Amino acid sequence: MQLKKAALLLFVVFVCIIVSYLCFFRNVDNEVENEELEDNRKSSQNVRKKSKAYPLNSFTMSPGNSILKTPQPNNRPQNHVSNRKQIYHNLFHPANASDLWVTLDNKRLAVRRLAYYDARDPDKPSLILNALYDLRHSRKPRVFVHLKYSNEFSQCLPMKYKTKSGKLDRGMREYYVYFLLSTKESVSEIPESVALSLNKDCNDLSSNIPVQSLEQGPDLINYAVCLHKALFSISDVQVLVDWIELNKALGAELLILYFQTAPENMYTVLKPYIKQGLVEVIDWNLMKPTVPVSYTRDLGQSGVINECIYRNMNRVKYLALTDIDEFIVPESKFEKVGDMVEYLEEKTKSKPVSAYRFHNTYYFEDPVSVPQVKDVSFCPKMKLPRYFRRTQRATHAEKYGSDKLVVKTRAVNVVQVHFVVDKQKEYEAEYEVPNDIGRSNHYRWPYRMADFTPHEYSDIMGRYVATVIPKIKSVMCE
Repeated sequence: MQLKKAALLLFVVFVCIIVSYLCFFRNVDNEVENEELEDNRKSSQNVRKKSKAYPLNSFTMSPGNSILKTPQPNNRPQNHVSNRKQIYHNLFHPANASDLWVTLDNKRLAVRRLAYYDARDPDKPSLILNALYDLRHSRKPRVFVHLKYSNEFSQCLPMKYKTKSGKLDRGMREYYVYFLLSTKESVSEIPESVALSLNKDCNDLSSNIPVQSLEQGPDLINYAVCLHKALFSISDVQVLVDWIELNKALGAELLILYFQTAPENMYTVLKPYIKQGLVEVIDWNLMKPTVPVSYTRDLGQSGVINECIYRNMNRVKYLALTDIDEFIVPESKFEKVGDMVEYLEEKTKSKPVSAYRFHNTYYFEDPVSVPQVKDVSFCPKMKLPRYFRRTQRATHAEKYGSDKLVVKTRAVNVVQVHFVVDKQKEYEAEYEVPNDIGRSNHYRWPYRMADFTPHEYSDIMGRYVATVIPKIKSVMCE
């Protein structure tokens, strides 16, 4: 009898736990849904009204080039982007979200406010845009583009969702997934500007979207690095300085940073780099009110990657895509990444590849720094960068795990974090770089897996100490 009572009591407790669990997640879903319904209610009031075109006199358009310039907030550097003379195309991104994104279908579709004229395939030149769609809603809307030309000619063309990168992940709240939007028909000439509509007659147009040509410019940058995730919730300024100075020592001629949110002291530190033409800062701003909530965990990472590729396609030959704790590093005789990639290019010339894939190698927390820092002095505001204070690394670099890419910008169409999704037809897939040629050094923090991961000693980063440390000191100490 007592056993029956105990069993009954356990059953009741189990049922109560299940009911509480379901109620909790129902409340969470309702909260998210209510936020979305409220935002959609507000936006639907404006959908009924015909959208006004973005005033053309708000931009300064340089003759012959689609160069967008906008005023910057007073408390930021005057130019978000480098003013170096040899750069073929400068784009000045504003901090205002409405100038960065066009949203359609009750904010389910967010389109980056910069279009590209792609004539790499002369048989079918097209107009393309980078977009993210909330895949909880499976029926993506039909999208049409209105092309406006300088001679007052215009046309309305249907677009297609050409290639996808990423996937819906409800558990990680990854709802917005990247799509490359492309015209279904050929576009024979670059338009002056475009606008989007959900109507086949191109009524109710969005604000005007500037167009950038992908035609290669005269002053090509050989090697550049893009921080492939928009920065957010970062307050340690030196982390950014460390990333810039090491990549510069590794041969990067240009560094591109996307900011989701950043404290103003970041801009203060970056200002000298921007004036030198080494760094460009671009606002991402994929959050409320652009989308109902910040659904994407990595803040539209595939969107950042592919915009960075396209907006640099006319001026950068090789573009590395890394996080702020990762660096493409030569393991062989080369000290500069550009020299290493040129060697790989020659090695693969019989079958031209679209990208070079470097295996991920974790560096672990350990008490031994590279020997070259033994006599280095520091000021109170400066600490030794983690890439100089870690000498224990995984013995076997991970394959197909967290590999990172250096892409040939003109060879790819859509890229995911670790591999090429879509490429130009004349190129092969990515080339897997041997570990003794180069690796992706990963300094994830904190990371203490050396206790149960086979590891080895490496002080290869010591060869950059004499170049990097004085530069970091000049920023952090002076």
